Amino acid sequence: MRQILLLLLPVLFFAQNGVGFRFATDILFFNSNNQPLISGAFSVANFGPKVKLYNDYGGIELGVNMLYKEHRGGFNFPGIMADFKQDNSTAWTSYELDFRFGPRIKKYFYPKTGYRLGYLAKAEGFLQDDSRTINKIYFILPVGFSIELPTQFGSTGFGFMWNIFLTNFLKRPQSFFGDYNGGRLQGLNVVINVMIGD
Repeated sequence: MRQILLLLLPVLFFAQNGVGFRFATDILFFNSNNQPLISGAFSVANFGPKVKLYNDYGGIELGVNMLYKEHRGGFNFPGIMADFKQDNSTAWTSYELDFRFGPRIKKYFYPKTGYRLGYLAKAEGFLQDDSRTINKIYFILPVGFSIELPTQFGSTGFGFMWNIFLTNFLKRPQSFFGDYNGGRLQGLNVVINVMIGD
């Protein structure tokens, strides 16, 4: 931990500090490995505030996210909160801590990775039967980039991240022994960032 803090000190002292907001959608699907989970992709709205601490060479972002989607026929923005398979009707609500870091290239290009730690408060319509239990805590490794362009008030930009879920969607059955793949999610995060004071 001490080594990490020492590495971050130059970023914190010489950083361009900015606060802003992230608007995104996560387009997800299951690598179900024959688990009783729906097939087909779905998308969830993702939004929340963030703080950006970058110098000319790289930096970090800290944020919190809320992810939300209602059942088919409920309040959903087209494409951003949708079930892409006609038979599916899912609902999702979760809250996340979001940490990302990476280099800065040519002032505008930001390759990045990090983690998203989430609590799944609501997940409905994903199970094909009631024999399994859903994990409430999940952990995501995002890998991708963003492009940030200057504005009069700060910066604005867009990005693409590939979400790799490191935790199973389903809890391990008590009777199961050995390596267990409980239906891990994966998919694309498409984001718009608006920063002030960048």
